[in-house]
Amino acid sequence: SDVLRFDFANDQPVSFEQLQQIERLVNAEVIANTAVTTELLDIDTAKAKGAMMLFGEKYGEEVRVLSMGSVIEEKNFSIELCGGIHVKRTGDIGLFKITSEGGVAAGVRRIEAVTGSKALEVVQKAETDIQTINGLLKAQKDQTVEKVEAIVETASSLQKQIEQLNQKLASFQAADLLDQVKEIAGRQTLITTVQGLDAKSLRNLHDSVKSKLEDAVIILAGVDGDKVSLIASVAKQYAATLKAGDIIKHLAQELGGKGGGKPDLAQGGAPLNEKFDQVMAALPAWLEQ
Repeated sequence: SDVLRFDFANDQPVSFEQLQQIERLVNAEVIANTAVTTELLDIDTAKAKGAMMLFGEKYGEEVRVLSMGSVIEEKNFSIELCGGIHVKRTGDIGLFKITSEGGVAAGVRRIEAVTGSKALEVVQKAETDIQTINGLLKAQKDQTVEKVEAIVETASSLQKQIEQLNQKLASFQAADLLDQVKEIAGRQTLITTVQGLDAKSLRNLHDSVKSKLEDAVIILAGVDGDKVSLIASVAKQYAATLKAGDIIKHLAQELGGKGGGKPDLAQGGAPLNEKFDQVMAALPAWLEQ
């Protein structure tokens, strides 16, 4: 009586505008407050009357047919088979509000909605959320969208500045890391761990190092909170005996993560755990083998 779920065949999502149109259409029929008519009919008469029959349902010889809503071309807005009904007039439904729409199977969508006092709760919750947002934004009720757009624009601008600064920082860090290059199995090799770098920042650092150290094996691990990002590259002259993808797969497997890639460049990630320092310390010996 206050929650409903309706599955229907459709090969694409229902747009926000279409969902609003559905709400207007249903609520118009609710507001019309027409009487609900119940008839016991044989199945053939019910079909001839145009009653909706749900796929997969089993119906007996005699069925209960409900008709309600405005009459269009001598047929009610809704005619369907139903085992029970909780309203005598459509107005008893109160208010109809869609709460979600999504896919549940190939070519099948689902609409969920609430009615009556439940619908009122949903609407009031939305108003409360808007009021809270306006309080945080120090905005009037009609300024919510304008204020949010301004904040999104500012955040986007700041993000670009951060990325530019990270690229400059990566360039400075890259110069410092060159001192850590060692020869392992006849290959110039850099293995290092850097703190506070996510996957994107680690890639920037790698690219900066690569521009200064082209003919080498580069293996970087970035620790950011409880996560480890991994990146490895192998110069072409070493590709016959060593693959970047193999390096990352080895590290990811040892650390309980995942990753891989091409012979010359690969990336991965793993959770930070007590094995990390040990695995990184053992990497030169693994490369020797």
